[in-house]
Amino acid sequence: EIINRKSKLESLGKLAAGIAHEINQPVGGISLIADNILIKHQRKELTEEYLKSKHHLLSESVNKIRNIINQVRTFSRVQQFVSLEKIDLNNVINNSLMIITPQFNKHNINLSLGLEENLGFILGDKYKTEQVILNLLTNAEDAVDQRAQFSKESYQKEVGISTFKENGNVILEVK
Repeated sequence: EIINRKSKLESLGKLAAGIAHEINQPVGGISLIADNILIKHQRKELTEEYLKSKHHLLSESVNKIRNIINQVRTFSRVQQFVSLEKIDLNNVINNSLMIITPQFNKHNINLSLGLEENLGFILGDKYKTEQVILNLLTNAEDAVDQRAQFSKESYQKEVGISTFKENGNVILEVK
């Protein structure tokens, strides 16, 4: 029980770090834009065209933050029951990658994607499937970090995720 709880807390910490990194980028951009607007105003160089272009950039940054927050809210919903529905597995994988990719980048892990187009739908619970994918990718991160630490020769840290059809089944593979 204690080991299981510790593992969950470690995974949560990694996800939180990835989310913080993702949000920090647009926040940094917003800060720079605000500083630039103030400088232009002080120099009496502020034009309507300049403000419109900066407003567009600010809106994009705010929307990126909103999307990240909505993704986290969606993922963190506690469901009392399993909701089976048609889901696009590649879409669920891409949503998971939004959360985990910053952590992979921080650990210098190359991510190899091989998602078959027109995969079709699977029957499942979108949120639980996303949670499984995040757990698999977090475990893969730990595995390649550990192997790199104990490898006597140079080791390229890489995690691969792919989807494909085989004998009428949709297959998800994490290497």
